[in-house]
Amino acid sequence: MIHLALISSEQAEKLFPPENWPEELFRMKREIPLQTWQVYRNGRRLGAAEVRINAQGTAVMMAAIEKDRKKEEYAEGLNVLTEKVLKLFHPHEILIFTKDPVFRNACIACRYYPKGRLMRYVPDPWRSRIPDSCFDEEGYLINQGIMKDIPFGLKDTSETGCGWIACWNLMKMLHMDVTMEEASEGLSHYNLTGGLFGQDIAGILLWLKKQSVPYSVSIGSQEKVAAAISKSNCGILLYRHKTAAHYTAFCRRSPFRVQFYNAVYGQRIVEKPEEFLKKRSIWPAAIAVLAEAKRQ
Repeated sequence: MIHLALISSEQAEKLFPPENWPEELFRMKREIPLQTWQVYRNGRRLGAAEVRINAQGTAVMMAAIEKDRKKEEYAEGLNVLTEKVLKLFHPHEILIFTKDPVFRNACIACRYYPKGRLMRYVPDPWRSRIPDSCFDEEGYLINQGIMKDIPFGLKDTSETGCGWIACWNLMKMLHMDVTMEEASEGLSHYNLTGGLFGQDIAGILLWLKKQSVPYSVSIGSQEKVAAAISKSNCGILLYRHKTAAHYTAFCRRSPFRVQFYNAVYGQRIVEKPEEFLKKRSIWPAAIAVLAEAKRQ
């Protein structure tokens, strides 16, 4: 888990002295930082980040990182930082200055791309149309029920959009860049009913294949599917709750527990797969799409 701890302006000045700001951000360095955080992962410090905003709506982030961390750790922290900045300031772009090659690779894994010596992040085009409460602390979609203004086929996402949400969340887990609009429109093209009854599993498999996602499929009893999920890093689960069939993306959080996204709207659900299915599925069987590409 990532924890952000605000620090004082005096501490920030020591961590980020003005002379350390690069020439590209000269105009920004004289401004008072809006927020400065220490970033911890499972109680272990990853580094610190200072954020400033200019009049044009650009957020600039300076990072002072610990040098002995893995790219995956940096990426996990940066996902949370990025989402924090998006929700607090709603910038039209985020720029990060860093010379560290491992951290730059972590930025790329989090949808940043190089812009000279900087790394640049541009929010998803649909981000401004979707309430902040639809996203969790890492930027995954978890609250389908209030996405009434977001289309999916002939209906809206709040009614039948769990399939494209699960696919978009999975692509984010795999660090494979696809916009929310591309996921929604792309999956609606693989739907024989135009989304009237939600997304069929065949359409999801075809769309994932088109996105070059290696996967396998587990179909069978709850026990069989739960066992398959337990051995996978991430994927998509299809089950039926009390009112309808439902898709949820999942990823491993520990050797025995998995996080299920958008399963209970707005809530963070981390459970053993067998417990999840036993509590929430009224079908004795389920289907899991298991992404075979390792999380980077």
